[in-house]
Amino acid sequence: MKRSKSWATGALVLLLVAGCTGDNDPTTNPSATPTTTSTAPEPVELRLAVYGDDATLQMYQDIADAFTVEHPEVTFELTSTADASAAAEAAIGAISAGVGAPDVFLLGVEHLADVVEADAVTPVNELMEARDIPFGDGIQRNGLTAFSANAALACMPNEVSPLVAYYNTRLVRPRQLLDEDGERLLSLDKGWTWEMFMAAAAQAKSRGAADGAKGGWLAPDLDALTPFILSAGGSVVDQELGPKHLTLSDGSTRAALKTLATFTRDPSLSLTPTEALRRSPLQWFRSGRLGVLFSTRAVLPSLRAVKDLKFNVAQLPKIDSAETTATMNAYCIAGTSEHVETAADFIAFAVDGPGVEISAVTGATVPVSLDILHMPVFLQPLQQPSNGQAFAESARRASLPPYSTRWSAARAAADPVLTRILYGRGINVTDEETPVLDALLEQTDEESRAIFEPPKPSPTETP
Repeated sequence: MKRSKSWATGALVLLLVAGCTGDNDPTTNPSATPTTTSTAPEPVELRLAVYGDDATLQMYQDIADAFTVEHPEVTFELTSTADASAAAEAAIGAISAGVGAPDVFLLGVEHLADVVEADAVTPVNELMEARDIPFGDGIQRNGLTAFSANAALACMPNEVSPLVAYYNTRLVRPRQLLDEDGERLLSLDKGWTWEMFMAAAAQAKSRGAADGAKGGWLAPDLDALTPFILSAGGSVVDQELGPKHLTLSDGSTRAALKTLATFTRDPSLSLTPTEALRRSPLQWFRSGRLGVLFSTRAVLPSLRAVKDLKFNVAQLPKIDSAETTATMNAYCIAGTSEHVETAADFIAFAVDGPGVEISAVTGATVPVSLDILHMPVFLQPLQQPSNGQAFAESARRASLPPYSTRWSAARAAADPVLTRILYGRGINVTDEETPVLDALLEQTDEESRAIFEPPKPSPTETP
């Protein structure tokens, strides 16, 4: 599902990756450009809309405060929502209504198609280039691709936080596992296979038997399953740009689901849905009773806060090739903003200026600025995990979600089917021939067509 050709191919992506715009002068200039006048800048209040938990919201407030220190004429009105979906809905609604709209708002990549369709944003490519953002070699390339649309950079990527594997080093001992050649592993720093993961899950169950430990948990939803499907050579949609249907019944995708079910259907290795509902997988891992937790860097501060919890991190186990997905977000400038230049100054400050260190030091984010990913402020070598570089390595290969306003609905519709496949008992998924499974996947793919392309209502006759 990697976008080898996105809706922003051609002029925009080549332009951004090259880090230049040819011989044309930029059409915008940063407001911080020195001028010959001594007139004090006019006061500006920027409306900044973000989302996240309390610690994340405090991080954005700290970035805004630091910007105000450098630009005393700029103050902020910060508003927040709990998650990316609520944030996108609130921003689009306010911009469309023209009431209480933000100047800058944080957007999850899964909602880019929504804001583009609503014509809610001002493209930022020229604005960012005028502020010397290092598109060519300083910004995560897949972040730039992810937030490009209609031959422009719709929003400036802020974070690409990949899905990785946290493992409890008391329950999982890599040196006791065997690699593909039957030799003992030195570590998981260079990656591991699905077979090694299964052995690690069994090891965790055995070493933590007295505490009722489990090997891990794999959520039955497409967000969690996509990297493993891709790793097996499969796909989840027919095309990444404007998909028309799911492709769960395709051979490699179906084979990947059957492979994953060898783990999820073993309640001695995997948490059951009931266990995961009673206590979240994060809580199981924090209590020292889960061998492997698949998550992003967002959970890292929570894990570090647990006394005596020893853990490390690795790239996701691979079925064939090494793959992952990521939580991605970006700063967007509302199409209705009257402070576009100041908004662009703030975004540049946040993604490639002093704001990046404020983000990195929290330990909860993976900024798109590549330089910071190799610095101690991000790697934090005196704290767990020792393999902090795994976040940067995984971020580079993170695949993008399908570009469609219907993707969230299609994904949600598939979840009950995936739950039956991974955690049910009524469908045979282990034999070489699985006709019931095949029929179910084919039906799911076919039903998704009406989600991606709803039938148009019949015209009504007027009297």
